[in-house]
Amino acid sequence: MYRKKYKDNPEFRNTKLEKAFVRYKSDAEFRNSLKVNNRVRYQTDALYRDLKKLKGRDVYNEHANKESLLRQAKEKYQNDTAHRENIKRKGVKKYKTDSAHRSKCKKKSVQKYKTNEKHREAVKKRSIDKNALDATHKEKVKKAGLLKYHTNEVFREQLLCARSAQYENDEKYRSKVKESSKKSYHTNSNVKRKKMENIKQKRQCKKMKLENDEEVINLFKRNTIRGPDYVCCCCHRLLFENQVQQKAIIQYECCRKQEMKRKPFRVIFQVDDFHLMNKETKE
Repeated sequence: MYRKKYKDNPEFRNTKLEKAFVRYKSDAEFRNSLKVNNRVRYQTDALYRDLKKLKGRDVYNEHANKESLLRQAKEKYQNDTAHRENIKRKGVKKYKTDSAHRSKCKKKSVQKYKTNEKHREAVKKRSIDKNALDATHKEKVKKAGLLKYHTNEVFREQLLCARSAQYENDEKYRSKVKESSKKSYHTNSNVKRKKMENIKQKRQCKKMKLENDEEVINLFKRNTIRGPDYVCCCCHRLLFENQVQQKAIIQYECCRKQEMKRKPFRVIFQVDDFHLMNKETKE
C-alpha cells in the first residue's frame, strides 16, 4: 500500500524525497547505511544497475553538468588516493574480463598515440624507463615483439621497410648496426654459422643462374648498360662501372708493371667527375 501510494501520488513522493535528502545531509549514520545498501543493490540487482547507468549517462550528457562532473571527477582522482587506487583496480579488472571494453581501450589508446604528440612522448619515456629498470618487463616485451614479428606478416613487412629506410638515412644507426653485426659474428657461433650458410646459398644460386645462357647475357647487358666511362688513373684503360669502386680508396699494384717497377699506388675511382680525380691523382 505504501509503495503504491509512493508510485501514484507525486506530492507524497516529493515530500518523502525531500525529507530523505535533508536526513542524508544531516545524518552521517543514515548516509553511510544508505551508501552501503545502494552499493550492494548495484552489485546484485542488474535492473537497478542498468537504471543507474542510464540515469548517470543522461545527467552527464547535459551540457550544463558535463564540465562540472568532469572537473569534480578529475579533482577527486588527483586528491583522493584511496579513490584513485580503487578506480585503477576496477579498470584493470574490467580490462582483463571484458573483451569489448579491452578492444575499445586499445583503439582509443592507438588513436591518442597517433594524434597527441605530448602523450606519445610520455608513453615512450615511460617505456624506456621501465625497460631500463624492469628486466622481467624487458624480456616480456622482447618475446611479444618476436612473436608478433614471426606471426604477423603485415607488421613484419612494415618493420623491415622502416628499418631499411632508417639504415639508408641514419648514419649513426647504420654504424651501430654494422658494429653490432660484427660483434655478433665474432662472438656468436650460431650467427656466424647462419651467415656462412646464407653466403654459401647465395653463391650457389648465383652459380645456378650463370649456368643459364640467357641469364649470363642479361647479366652482361646490365653490367655494360652505361658503357666504359671510367678511366684508370694509372694505365688509362676504359672500364665499366662494375669494374670500379664508387667513391672508395683502394691500394693496388700499378698496371704498368714494367714502367713503375711494381710500385703500389693509391688510386681513387669515382663515378662523378672522374676526369678531375684523374688529373688530381696524376699531379
